Amino acid sequence: MNILRFQTNVPNEVSLESPQGVVVQGRYGDRMMFNLTDGQVMYVPPIVANKIEAEGIGPGEPLELCKSQVKTGQRRSIEWSVRRCFKCHQTPPNAANFGLLVAFHSNILFQRERSRLVCACILACFFPPRDPGTAVR
Repeated sequence: MNILRFQTNVPNEVSLESPQGVVVQGRYGDRMMFNLTDGQVMYVPPIVANKIEAEGIGPGEPLELCKSQVKTGQRRSIEWSVRRCFKCHQTPPNAANFGLLVAFHSNILFQRERSRLVCACILACFFPPRDPGTAVR
């Protein structure tokens, strides 16, 4: 069984076969097991399953999961973020989408590890490369 392991502060793009996970007993308490469309399996805390359900993620829909280490005073803890993946090719650029892109970018701008990726995605949407073999970096 190929298990997706999450590194701290590294976002992962995944697609679920089904948005309903299976509760399994883990070494550190209950975990939710999800089968992914690429054949992998992921185990996450139940709070992540709640966030996936709250986002309304459907089967096969790409989402981004990030296991982040947060420091509060002298204490460190883990926080999980769940977000729908924005794909440039899913929505054609127009005036209505531009407002959505700006709002999306301003929301992500404060997250250091992702702001560069979002900027590149926005540029690719509105200024696609002339040669399909090239990508915005």
